[in-house]
Amino acid sequence: MNIKSLDDCEQIMDLDINTLEDGKEYDKICYLLNYKAGLTKQDKGFYTFYIKDKNANVVAARMFDVKDYVDEGFTAMLMKSKAVKISFVAQIWNGSWSLVVKNIEIWNGNFSYENYIGKAEYSVDALEAVYESLFSQAINPEYYSEFFPTLCGGRIGGFISVLEKSFTQLYSYQLQSLNVQDLHRCFFICMDAYFNYLKLEKHFGIVPSQKVFEVINSIHFQYPESSYLNEITDTVLALTDLAKPQHIYSHLIYNTVKQTENMLELIYKNQAMPMGSTAVLAQSNHNSGDTVTLLKY
Repeated sequence: MNIKSLDDCEQIMDLDINTLEDGKEYDKICYLLNYKAGLTKQDKGFYTFYIKDKNANVVAARMFDVKDYVDEGFTAMLMKSKAVKISFVAQIWNGSWSLVVKNIEIWNGNFSYENYIGKAEYSVDALEAVYESLFSQAINPEYYSEFFPTLCGGRIGGFISVLEKSFTQLYSYQLQSLNVQDLHRCFFICMDAYFNYLKLEKHFGIVPSQKVFEVINSIHFQYPESSYLNEITDTVLALTDLAKPQHIYSHLIYNTVKQTENMLELIYKNQAMPMGSTAVLAQSNHNSGDTVTLLKY
Protein backbone atom coordinates (compact mmCIF):
# COMPACT_ATOMS: atom_id res chain seq x y z
CA MET A 1 0.00 0.00 0.00
CA ASN A 2 1.20 3.50 -0.76
CA ILE A 3 0.15 6.93 0.40
CA LYS A 4 0.83 9.36 -2.41
CA SER A 5 -0.93 11.98 -4.45
CA LEU A 6 -2.38 10.91 -7.78
CA ASP A 7 -3.16 13.47 -10.44
CA ASP A 8 -6.69 13.18 -11.86
CA CYS A 9 -5.28 13.54 -15.35
CA GLU A 10 -4.53 9.83 -15.19
CA GLN A 11 -8.19 9.32 -16.12
CA ILE A 12 -8.74 6.51 -13.59
CA MET A 13 -12.40 5.50 -13.80
CA ASP A 14 -14.91 5.39 -10.95
CA LEU A 15 -15.61 1.93 -9.59
CA ASP A 16 -19.00 0.60 -10.69
CA ILE A 17 -19.53 -3.03 -9.71
CA ASN A 18 -22.26 -3.41 -12.33
CA THR A 19 -19.63 -3.14 -15.06
CA LEU A 20 -17.09 -5.63 -13.65
CA GLU A 21 -16.19 -8.90 -15.38
CA ASP A 22 -15.12 -11.97 -13.41
CA GLY A 23 -11.36 -12.57 -13.60
CA LYS A 24 -10.50 -9.23 -15.22
CA GLU A 25 -7.91 -6.75 -13.86
CA TYR A 26 -8.80 -3.11 -13.19
CA ASP A 27 -7.50 0.20 -11.84
CA LYS A 28 -10.38 2.12 -10.23
CA ILE A 29 -11.08 4.83 -7.71
CA CYS A 30 -13.47 4.19 -4.83
CA TYR A 31 -14.20 5.09 -1.20
CA LEU A 32 -12.59 3.20 1.71
CA LEU A 33 -15.39 2.76 4.26
CA ASN A 34 -13.56 0.48 6.69
CA TYR A 35 -10.93 -2.23 6.95
CA LYS A 36 -9.81 -5.08 9.16
CA ALA A 37 -6.66 -7.16 9.50
CA GLY A 38 -6.34 -10.92 9.83
CA LEU A 39 -4.00 -13.89 9.72
CA THR A 40 -4.31 -16.94 7.49
CA LYS A 41 -3.86 -20.48 8.86
CA GLN A 42 -0.25 -20.17 7.73
CA ASP A 43 0.14 -17.03 9.92
CA LYS A 44 0.41 -14.77 6.89
CA GLY A 45 -1.10 -11.32 7.24
CA PHE A 46 -3.94 -10.03 5.05
CA TYR A 47 -6.27 -7.05 4.97
CA THR A 48 -9.94 -6.83 4.07
CA PHE A 49 -10.97 -3.42 2.77
CA TYR A 50 -14.66 -2.53 2.69
CA ILE A 51 -14.91 -0.18 -0.26
CA LYS A 52 -17.85 1.59 -1.89
CA ASP A 53 -18.49 2.09 -5.58
CA LYS A 54 -20.01 5.19 -7.19
CA ASN A 55 -23.52 3.90 -6.41
CA ALA A 56 -22.71 3.44 -2.68
CA ASN A 57 -22.55 -0.37 -2.94
CA VAL A 58 -20.18 -1.99 -0.41
CA VAL A 59 -17.68 -4.53 -1.75
CA ALA A 60 -15.03 -6.56 0.09
CA ALA A 61 -11.51 -6.21 -1.31
CA ARG A 62 -8.72 -8.37 0.11
CA MET A 63 -4.96 -7.97 0.00
CA PHE A 64 -3.05 -11.17 0.78
CA ASP A 65 0.58 -11.95 1.68
CA VAL A 66 1.21 -8.49 3.10
CA LYS A 67 4.94 -8.26 3.81
CA ASP A 68 5.09 -5.22 6.13
CA TYR A 69 1.98 -6.30 8.05
CA VAL A 70 2.26 -3.90 11.00
CA ASP A 71 3.33 -0.84 8.99
CA GLU A 72 0.61 -1.43 6.40
CA GLY A 73 -1.99 -1.38 9.18
CA PHE A 74 -0.96 2.19 9.99
CA THR A 75 -1.20 3.06 6.29
CA ALA A 76 -4.70 1.56 6.07
CA MET A 77 -5.78 3.60 9.11
CA LEU A 78 -4.72 6.82 7.37
CA MET A 79 -6.70 5.91 4.23
CA LYS A 80 -9.95 5.07 6.05
CA SER A 81 -12.90 7.33 5.07
CA LYS A 82 -10.97 8.66 2.08
CA ALA A 83 -10.94 8.28 -1.69
CA VAL A 84 -8.49 5.61 -2.84
CA LYS A 85 -7.22 4.11 -6.08
CA ILE A 86 -7.03 0.32 -6.16
CA SER A 87 -5.48 -2.13 -8.60
CA PHE A 88 -7.31 -5.45 -8.39
CA VAL A 89 -8.63 -8.61 -10.00
CA ALA A 90 -12.43 -8.92 -9.91
CA GLN A 91 -13.89 -12.25 -8.80
CA ILE A 92 -17.21 -13.57 -7.51
CA TRP A 93 -17.09 -15.30 -4.11
CA ASN A 94 -20.10 -16.38 -2.02
CA GLY A 95 -22.43 -14.76 -4.52
CA SER A 96 -20.84 -11.32 -4.31
CA TRP A 97 -18.04 -9.39 -5.92
CA SER A 98 -14.79 -9.93 -4.00
CA LEU A 99 -11.77 -7.99 -5.23
CA VAL A 100 -8.22 -9.31 -4.93
CA VAL A 101 -6.13 -6.20 -4.35
CA LYS A 102 -2.65 -5.76 -5.79
CA ASN A 103 -2.18 -2.18 -4.63
CA ILE A 104 -4.14 0.55 -2.85
CA GLU A 105 -3.24 4.21 -2.41
CA ILE A 106 -4.82 7.56 -1.62
CA TRP A 107 -6.54 9.36 -4.50
CA ASN A 108 -6.31 13.17 -4.53
CA GLY A 109 -8.04 13.77 -7.85
CA ASN A 110 -11.70 14.61 -8.53
CA PHE A 111 -14.08 12.55 -6.42
CA SER A 112 -17.83 12.68 -5.69
CA TYR A 113 -18.07 11.78 -1.99
CA GLU A 114 -21.87 12.15 -1.92
CA ASN A 115 -22.39 9.48 -4.57
CA TYR A 116 -19.94 7.04 -3.01
CA ILE A 117 -21.16 7.36 0.57
CA GLY A 118 -24.78 7.36 -0.53
CA LYS A 119 -27.93 8.26 1.37
CA ALA A 120 -30.33 5.88 3.10
CA GLU A 121 -34.05 6.10 2.36
CA TYR A 122 -36.57 7.05 5.04
CA SER A 123 -39.86 8.84 5.66
CA VAL A 124 -39.98 10.42 9.10
CA ASP A 125 -42.94 12.82 9.32
CA ALA A 126 -44.94 10.45 11.56
CA LEU A 127 -41.86 9.51 13.56
CA GLU A 128 -40.98 13.14 14.24
CA ALA A 129 -44.54 13.90 15.34
CA VAL A 130 -44.59 11.02 17.84
CA TYR A 131 -41.15 11.94 19.18
CA GLU A 132 -42.12 15.57 19.69
CA SER A 133 -45.32 14.57 21.49
CA LEU A 134 -43.34 12.34 23.88
CA PHE A 135 -40.35 14.60 24.58
CA SER A 136 -41.50 18.11 23.54
CA GLN A 137 -38.43 18.55 21.34
CA ALA A 138 -37.15 17.63 17.89
CA ILE A 139 -35.16 14.50 17.03
CA ASN A 140 -31.38 14.86 17.21
CA PRO A 141 -30.34 16.33 13.81
CA GLU A 142 -27.17 14.20 13.89
CA TYR A 143 -29.36 11.16 13.16
CA TYR A 144 -29.84 12.49 9.62
CA SER A 145 -26.25 13.45 8.85
CA GLU A 146 -24.18 10.70 10.49
CA PHE A 147 -23.27 7.40 8.85
CA PHE A 148 -22.03 4.12 10.29
CA PRO A 149 -20.29 1.26 8.44
CA THR A 150 -22.66 -1.32 9.99
CA LEU A 151 -25.95 0.36 9.02
CA CYS A 152 -27.47 0.57 5.53
CA GLY A 153 -24.15 -0.13 3.83
CA GLY A 154 -22.54 2.90 5.44
CA ARG A 155 -25.01 5.36 3.90
CA ILE A 156 -25.69 8.80 5.36
CA GLY A 157 -28.88 8.71 7.43
CA GLY A 158 -28.64 4.97 8.00
CA PHE A 159 -29.46 5.42 11.68
CA ILE A 160 -32.62 7.47 11.11
CA SER A 161 -33.71 4.89 8.52
CA VAL A 162 -33.31 2.08 11.08
CA LEU A 163 -35.05 4.21 13.73
CA GLU A 164 -38.02 4.97 11.48
CA LYS A 165 -38.57 1.44 10.28
CA SER A 166 -38.03 -0.08 13.71
CA PHE A 167 -40.53 2.26 15.31
CA THR A 168 -43.11 1.56 12.60
CA GLN A 169 -42.91 -2.13 13.50
CA LEU A 170 -42.84 -1.49 17.25
CA TYR A 171 -45.87 0.81 16.99
CA SER A 172 -47.96 -2.07 15.69
CA TYR A 173 -47.88 -3.71 19.15
CA GLN A 174 -50.94 -1.86 20.44
CA LEU A 175 -51.89 -4.35 23.15
CA GLN A 176 -53.76 -3.71 26.39
CA SER A 177 -51.15 -5.61 28.40
CA LEU A 178 -48.45 -3.15 27.29
CA ASN A 179 -48.01 0.44 28.39
CA VAL A 180 -47.25 1.56 24.85
CA GLN A 181 -46.29 5.11 25.83
CA ASP A 182 -43.65 3.83 28.24
CA LEU A 183 -42.51 1.33 25.60
CA HIS A 184 -42.14 4.10 23.02
CA ARG A 185 -40.30 6.42 25.41
CA CYS A 186 -38.00 3.57 26.37
CA PHE A 187 -37.38 2.86 22.68
CA PHE A 188 -36.30 6.42 21.85
CA ILE A 189 -34.11 6.79 24.94
CA CYS A 190 -32.40 3.46 24.25
CA MET A 191 -31.92 4.27 20.58
CA ASP A 192 -30.23 7.54 21.51
CA ALA A 193 -27.85 5.55 23.70
CA TYR A 194 -27.34 3.12 20.81
CA PHE A 195 -26.54 6.06 18.52
CA ASN A 196 -23.86 7.25 20.96
CA TYR A 197 -22.50 3.70 21.14
CA LEU A 198 -22.27 3.50 17.33
CA LYS A 199 -20.30 6.75 17.28
CA LEU A 200 -17.86 5.25 19.78
CA GLU A 201 -17.64 2.06 17.71
CA LYS A 202 -16.93 4.08 14.57
CA HIS A 203 -14.12 5.89 16.40
CA PHE A 204 -12.56 3.06 18.43
CA GLY A 205 -13.46 -0.02 16.39
CA ILE A 206 -14.04 -2.09 19.54
CA VAL A 207 -15.82 -0.18 22.32
CA PRO A 208 -14.48 -0.83 25.85
CA SER A 209 -17.20 -1.99 28.26
CA GLN A 210 -16.46 1.00 30.48
CA LYS A 211 -17.46 3.34 27.65
CA VAL A 212 -20.81 1.53 27.31
CA PHE A 213 -21.48 1.93 31.02
CA GLU A 214 -20.65 5.63 30.70
CA VAL A 215 -23.36 5.88 28.05
CA ILE A 216 -25.82 4.11 30.37
CA ASN A 217 -24.84 6.32 33.33
CA SER A 218 -25.51 9.41 31.23
CA ILE A 219 -29.09 8.17 30.72
CA HIS A 220 -29.54 7.70 34.48
CA PHE A 221 -28.26 11.25 34.97
CA GLN A 222 -30.59 12.65 32.29
CA TYR A 223 -33.70 10.74 33.41
CA PRO A 224 -33.21 10.22 37.19
CA GLU A 225 -36.95 10.12 37.91
CA SER A 226 -37.83 7.60 35.20
CA SER A 227 -39.78 4.59 36.44
CA TYR A 228 -38.23 2.30 33.81
CA LEU A 229 -34.48 2.84 34.19
CA ASN A 230 -33.99 -0.90 34.70
CA GLU A 231 -35.74 -1.61 31.41
CA ILE A 232 -33.59 1.00 29.65
CA THR A 233 -30.39 -0.51 31.07
CA ASP A 234 -31.51 -4.01 30.03
CA THR A 235 -32.23 -2.84 26.48
CA VAL A 236 -29.03 -0.84 26.01
CA LEU A 237 -26.90 -3.74 27.24
CA ALA A 238 -28.63 -5.94 24.64
CA LEU A 239 -28.26 -3.46 21.78
CA THR A 240 -24.54 -3.07 22.56
CA ASP A 241 -24.02 -6.86 22.74
CA LEU A 242 -23.02 -6.90 26.41
CA ALA A 243 -26.01 -9.01 27.49
CA LYS A 244 -29.09 -10.76 26.19
CA PRO A 245 -32.49 -9.04 26.48
CA GLN A 246 -34.61 -9.98 29.50
CA HIS A 247 -37.49 -7.55 30.09
CA ILE A 248 -40.35 -7.58 27.58
CA TYR A 249 -39.44 -4.03 26.46
CA SER A 250 -35.89 -5.18 25.85
CA HIS A 251 -37.02 -8.20 23.84
CA LEU A 252 -39.39 -6.13 21.71
CA ILE A 253 -36.95 -3.29 21.04
CA TYR A 254 -33.84 -5.43 20.57
CA ASN A 255 -35.47 -7.92 18.19
CA THR A 256 -37.25 -5.22 16.22
CA VAL A 257 -34.08 -3.17 15.75
CA LYS A 258 -31.89 -6.15 14.81
CA GLN A 259 -34.51 -7.49 12.41
CA THR A 260 -34.70 -4.06 10.76
CA GLU A 261 -30.91 -3.88 10.47
CA ASN A 262 -30.83 -7.36 8.94
CA MET A 263 -33.58 -6.63 6.41
CA LEU A 264 -31.92 -3.39 5.30
CA GLU A 265 -28.62 -5.24 5.00
CA LEU A 266 -30.29 -7.80 2.74
CA ILE A 267 -31.83 -5.08 0.58
CA TYR A 268 -28.53 -3.28 0.04
CA LYS A 269 -26.61 -6.54 -0.32
CA ASN A 270 -29.06 -7.69 -3.00
CA GLN A 271 -28.46 -4.43 -4.84
CA ALA A 272 -24.73 -5.20 -5.04
CA MET A 273 -25.00 -8.87 -6.07
CA PRO A 274 -24.49 -10.07 -9.66
CA MET A 275 -27.56 -11.59 -11.34
CA GLY A 276 -27.91 -15.34 -10.85
CA SER A 277 -25.72 -15.44 -7.72
CA THR A 278 -26.33 -16.84 -4.24
CA ALA A 279 -24.89 -15.46 -1.00
CA VAL A 280 -24.88 -16.87 2.54
CA LEU A 281 -24.90 -13.98 5.02
CA ALA A 282 -24.44 -13.79 8.78
CA GLN A 283 -27.17 -12.11 10.85
CA SER A 284 -26.50 -9.32 13.34
CA ASN A 285 -27.71 -10.76 16.63
CA HIS A 286 -26.40 -12.70 19.61
CA ASN A 287 -26.67 -15.98 17.71
CA SER A 288 -23.65 -15.21 15.58
CA GLY A 289 -23.87 -18.59 13.89
CA ASP A 290 -27.23 -17.73 12.29
CA THR A 291 -27.08 -17.27 8.53
CA VAL A 292 -29.51 -16.50 5.75
CA THR A 293 -29.35 -17.42 2.07
CA LEU A 294 -29.96 -14.69 -0.49
CA LEU A 295 -30.59 -15.61 -4.14
CA LYS A 296 -30.75 -13.00 -6.89
CA TYR A 297 -32.45 -13.97 -10.15
